[in-house]
Amino acid sequence: CIYNKLFKTVDGELAGDLVESWEYSGEDNLTLILHLKEGITFSNGNAFTSEDALFTISRIASNMVYSSRTASLDLENSRCIDEYTLELKLKYYDLLLLACLTGEAGFVYDKETFDEIGSDAYSANPIGTGPYVLETWNHGTSVVLAKNENYTGDNPPKFDNIVINFYGEDNTRELELEAGTLDI
Repeated sequence: CIYNKLFKTVDGELAGDLVESWEYSGEDNLTLILHLKEGITFSNGNAFTSEDALFTISRIASNMVYSSRTASLDLENSRCIDEYTLELKLKYYDLLLLACLTGEAGFVYDKETFDEIGSDAYSANPIGTGPYVLETWNHGTSVVLAKNENYTGDNPPKFDNIVINFYGEDNTRELELEAGTLDI
């Protein structure tokens, strides 16, 4: 809810979320060009650009969990062509690369804010392009998400806020359900 991804699946088919279109080019088709959607903003008002996309993909590639899924990337030779076009060089053709960017690995970070506040602060106060922002986080108890007033994506928020409560005990969950205090 806080982040949009570079790609998503719609009815089982790959589609762009923050990517408008993409194509493979070059003699060997080992250059992937991503054309990003324009006019997208992060929840703090910063514009989403190809710098943010390249930064995010580079972070993913350096993450132990996702590094094997992005091993085909040649990030040293990848670059931002302009504000909304990203050129990714590949070491070899990889059918699963774009699929990897549909999940949590594709959540796009605001590079400027991340560089300014650091990884730990960004994790505790995420800045995304999604329809909701983190309002409060009571560790181990609840998370409250509020409508992102700067949201410029395709799926506007349907609720003013979302409350996610965590229940560690089965009896507490059951009592809350029976009392009708839980919506889902």
